[in-house]
Amino acid sequence: YHRLSKVALRSDENFSSALNLAIRHINYHGIRWSILPDCYPPKSTVHRWFQKWVKNGALKKAMNKIISFAEQEGLVKLAKSFIDGTFLRSKNGSDNVGKTKVGKGHKLMAIVDENGIPVSVNVTSANPHESQLVEDTLQKISTQQLPEKIIGDRAYDSDPLDDLMNEYNIQMIAPHKSNRVNKT
Repeated sequence: YHRLSKVALRSDENFSSALNLAIRHINYHGIRWSILPDCYPPKSTVHRWFQKWVKNGALKKAMNKIISFAEQEGLVKLAKSFIDGTFLRSKNGSDNVGKTKVGKGHKLMAIVDENGIPVSVNVTSANPHESQLVEDTLQKISTQQLPEKIIGDRAYDSDPLDDLMNEYNIQMIAPHKSNRVNKT
């Protein structure tokens, strides 16, 4: 890697390209902003632009265009989709922060197709159980059609969730919890 010179970053095209590459690097590698390699613009600049794009809807619009293109090209495979959620700590608090046993935070829910392409992302309060956040996540799906099957972990083994997914004509697949009474 080599750091782009300040002269090279002065052009709008180079700057936008460098920002896009930096954000893609963060998302692809799942790293923290603080360890963004030196070949990209400063982490504070990239993070500020990322937040700006999230707030004004530019990131969602771009994601929807990419998903739409991938769907037209036949790259999105919704026969089998996968769902999972993760807890995000919030040190200082913000809107929709939920208090849990492990502290304050948010819950990030995602649905991906069988190729791992994210088709829905939902960030919400950490209070509700993952099985209660499936419908909200499903409503934020960015594809024309809904998945046929959604596969999740034991957190999604719930009769009310199965009934809800049946209303959407989606088969919910999850391993049974060890304490389940009615195994189907």
